[in-house]
Amino acid sequence: MDKTVIVRNLKIGDGRTKICVPIVGKTQDAVLDAARAVPEDVADLVEWRADYFDGVFSNRELEQTIGLLRDVLGEKPLLFTFRTAEEGGEKEIQEKEYASLLQFVAETGFADLIDAEVFRGCRNQMNSAFFQEIISGKQRLPMEEVIRTLGEHAGVIGSYHDFQKTPSAEEMIGRLQLMAAAGVSIPKLAVMPHSREDVLRLMDATLQADREITDRPLIAMSMGALGAVTRVAGRNFGSAVTFGCVGTASAPGQMEACKVKQMMELLY
Repeated sequence: MDKTVIVRNLKIGDGRTKICVPIVGKTQDAVLDAARAVPEDVADLVEWRADYFDGVFSNRELEQTIGLLRDVLGEKPLLFTFRTAEEGGEKEIQEKEYASLLQFVAETGFADLIDAEVFRGCRNQMNSAFFQEIISGKQRLPMEEVIRTLGEHAGVIGSYHDFQKTPSAEEMIGRLQLMAAAGVSIPKLAVMPHSREDVLRLMDATLQADREITDRPLIAMSMGALGAVTRVAGRNFGSAVTFGCVGTASAPGQMEACKVKQMMELLY
């Protein structure tokens, strides 16, 4: 079964792990300057971390900036992300406003992919009993309808971040499966390790999930310096995209994109 997601001319899930470069500028000029500085031969796609942008809550500024960003990037795919404070981002936002923001961006048509935090509204309910209720159809994830409507305009990367720990393999696999069941194009998981065993558990859980989820690619990583190996060895355990910075990092342990590319070329 085909596990690729095609975005413009990029096949995510086919061949080597793709490199995504985040942009974290606070002003329109900073965002556009950062986009111009992205090495053409290193980045496969670009992520705009709009939670860093001072004008993100102004629809006028947001639409103008993402339109100009689209022009700068040309045919390079663009991922729009507003990472909420609850999942390690720069700004607080209420659930209704979060959904409206993502929908507004989707309807502009400028973003090829949109990040959606799948477990918004139910993070504290995520236990095995809740998993079973979702799987059996007795419960629905609050974000499911949002994901469906976003998918009418762009690909959806469903995400979950745990900055405190690395959950059990069962929980990580379960989260990836639930994200796929919710209809996202690509499930994404990022966790914080405290030991080498945590890093190995993330890689093993991703490998298992990649075998069980047969119709779409996955993204998974272990954060911080301890988890750096997962940012370059994704091809070995089933992670289709890695993130590398040009300048300011957007997550703990994120390495320079050019170094990520060099290390992947040495490995593969």
